[in-house]
Amino acid sequence: MMKLFLTSLFSALLAVSAFGIEPHPDAKPNSHAPGEVDIPANVAFIVADKTELPGIVLDETDAVLTGDWQYSTHTPPYVGIGYLHDMKSGKGEKSVTWNPKFPKAGHYEVRVSHCYNVRRATNTPVTIRHANGETTVRINQQEKPEHDALFQSLGVFEFAKGQSGSVTISNDGTDPKKVAIADAVQFLPAPSPSPAAGKKPNVLLIVADDLGFSDLGCYGGEIETPVLDSLAAGGLKLTQFYNTGRCCPSRASILTGHYPHRVGLGHMTQDIGRKGYSGSVSKDAQTIAQVLKPAGYRSFISGKWHLGTDDPTQHGFEGFYGTLVSAKRFWDANHLIRKPDGAPMRDYHDGEFYATDAVTDHALDFLGQARQTPDQPWFLYLAYNAPHFPLHAPKAEIKKYADRYQGGWDELRAERLDRMKALGIVAKDTELTPRSPWWNYGETETGTNPAWVDFPEDRRLDSARRMAIYAAMVDRMDQQIGRVVSDLKKEGEFENTLIIFTSDNGACAEWDPRGFDGKSSNDNILHTGADLEKMGGPGTYHSAGSGWANASNTPWRLYKHYNHEGGINSPCIIHWPKNPIATPKGAIDETPRHIIDLMPTIAEVGGVEYSGEIPLPGELMLSATDPNRTLYFEHEGNRAVREGTWKLVALRDQPWELYDFSNLRTEMKNLAAENSEKVNSLSKKWDTWATENFVTPLPKDYQVKYLKVK
Repeated sequence: MMKLFLTSLFSALLAVSAFGIEPHPDAKPNSHAPGEVDIPANVAFIVADKTELPGIVLDETDAVLTGDWQYSTHTPPYVGIGYLHDMKSGKGEKSVTWNPKFPKAGHYEVRVSHCYNVRRATNTPVTIRHANGETTVRINQQEKPEHDALFQSLGVFEFAKGQSGSVTISNDGTDPKKVAIADAVQFLPAPSPSPAAGKKPNVLLIVADDLGFSDLGCYGGEIETPVLDSLAAGGLKLTQFYNTGRCCPSRASILTGHYPHRVGLGHMTQDIGRKGYSGSVSKDAQTIAQVLKPAGYRSFISGKWHLGTDDPTQHGFEGFYGTLVSAKRFWDANHLIRKPDGAPMRDYHDGEFYATDAVTDHALDFLGQARQTPDQPWFLYLAYNAPHFPLHAPKAEIKKYADRYQGGWDELRAERLDRMKALGIVAKDTELTPRSPWWNYGETETGTNPAWVDFPEDRRLDSARRMAIYAAMVDRMDQQIGRVVSDLKKEGEFENTLIIFTSDNGACAEWDPRGFDGKSSNDNILHTGADLEKMGGPGTYHSAGSGWANASNTPWRLYKHYNHEGGINSPCIIHWPKNPIATPKGAIDETPRHIIDLMPTIAEVGGVEYSGEIPLPGELMLSATDPNRTLYFEHEGNRAVREGTWKLVALRDQPWELYDFSNLRTEMKNLAAENSEKVNSLSKKWDTWATENFVTPLPKDYQVKYLKVK
């Protein structure tokens, strides 16, 4: 049997050589049983010749290998006469990289070829390094390639002249029972992206409230979010998308495109007598709705406003339904209002109202209103209150998660991190950060989130129910987003609607591991027995607490309020089928981006120029962005600056910490002591930004009871 195998293998390799192509010198001979793959007859033909294909074509013999790979021959139609597959018996990461040489700078469509069958991996990562950073796409190598059965398109990317980019296929996160395949890659010259012709696209901007980085299924969470997962699978996921760390400031930046202090909302809606902290959005600031209006857009908002003024229709929106302030209750229809005054709003019978559903009801009504003028595009700002406290959810959704969180936050963090690695959301060698510290209401006590096993049993039951309600709120919100998506499809608008989903900040820790009850305070009620079943219903008021917030922000440190990653890194999904820039479905964008980028992006999509007196600091999200751009943060004295792979960050009244994000973003190795020049350079930039944007001098008294006066 061994003799037969060696004879077959030798014959196959001779056949390969006959076509002038030698097996890759760094690959091992195929170890399959004779007759399965390496049959001489299978290579006695001319397969697609790479020299006859358009563009730049590199096959398996042009690749640089890392780790153990096997070389095999294959039957047509493929490129070249062989391919590489990773050896599952070997350990560690294995990769195949092509380094093309571009004759000129420009845009190129990147395609990959693979030999497909049921033994292949369904989630093989392909990383494209281009002029604007790097993009990772996971492909199903069991499926037939689309272009002439040879290539699968990964999208259009910009490259500089010369050997300026690369494409890498690896086994990172693939099913250990399947093999990743590397065959060939093609780079086709492509025209520079330009706006789509025809009717201007509609824009649907969805913002969740206090949603953690890892809560959604497509970001590693266990919560059922099939609608958002589907949008992510058909669109783009951002893993380094930043917010300001708090609701009011983030919403100001989202709608105006400026850093929040610049437009008066550096903190909350209290006016503390400072230009950057006036408690309401500046009269001079233009909202997305106002910027889009000259292009014929009709704009509506359903949900949370929280910009300190009392009528969103004075800021370019035609209609508003929702709350002007933060969420106070989800079961009370009187908590949400309609603007302009006297405009029609829905009536709800007793027991029928739930705020997340009602916000969606009115969003659908606004879309119906917009369709009365079919030649005009629309902008809908769908700003849900969920999953912000108080934790309120329908019983059916709570029941789905009633037993899910009994294992506690330590177990949940580990489970989520494993899924995040498999999905490519974080690097495979990412480790969990230590449990984060907490500060109580008034900052009179502080501590560190305890191990779940150290919580008393009755406290664990109470706490697990809080997280179950939180999960139910996210689940219900996803269902409601599904209603909007279904409506767009029904009306034929889905293909030409840019949908962007994100959260205003990280998950909320307020204020300690137990969570609070009744109102935002240090008050806590331990629910036991039958009272557990009442939690989340009308008349209740709970928060989840710092332990679960830490889990929602897996694997990062800290939470809402703070400028460490747990406070300012949000999930972000972009979905636009008619996007003129060919974005590969399900791609992951690791480029640092910020909510200040939403305004210029939406303005560009709408074909309008921003006419404000102060230039926008953001950049376009659907095209090239400098990966070394500088981004700034401040909230309640917590501060940060991100530049390239460096991040400088500090807690209120604490010294700067410096982290290198070249490989990991967990902020666990402080490099400030040995990199004083980098600290000084970045801190000076932060000081300049803070002066120009009315951030400093930092307030000593924010006029809120939960913070100490310094």
